Amino acid sequence: MVRWFVVAAVALSLPACGSSKADPEPVQVRPLLVACLASTDTSAATPAIGDAAALPWASPDGDQRCATGPAADGDGPLFTNAEQHSLDGAAIATAEFVEGAEVAFNQLAAACFNRDSVCPTGQMVVAVAGRIVSVASVQAPTFSGALQFTFESPTDAEKFTEAVNSGR
Repeated sequence: MVRWFVVAAVALSLPACGSSKADPEPVQVRPLLVACLASTDTSAATPAIGDAAALPWASPDGDQRCATGPAADGDGPLFTNAEQHSLDGAAIATAEFVEGAEVAFNQLAAACFNRDSVCPTGQMVVAVAGRIVSVASVQAPTFSGALQFTFESPTDAEKFTEAVNSGR
């Protein structure tokens, strides 16, 4: 399981990302609806923002498909200014919220934190171009400022960073 840490004035633990209605390959944050299952089918098309989707994930345990709910629906990207780092051998990326984007993200974060029907597992996924790059448990109902994400591989952190910085 990938762990994410959100950084503002105080470090918190959670995931995040951005999306764009017009972008064919957005970075998305989606609720995880049920546990991911092993799968040999790793094909994916980027689902529309408001659509549920079974997305592929190259997890530490092998290829899986994960049933996800609709993406956090901002009116554009949720994140900006992403940077990739390495910390104690872990692949890290930091990003900031686009001005006003906290609302869309925090609606989903609160639903996951409370494990309501929108996010019964209490987990979010981050997807880039229709593929999950990270899965994490939501450990706070709201976030602000800069966020820090930990990924299984430097490649996943790089995909996230490149997509965020290209406005996706």
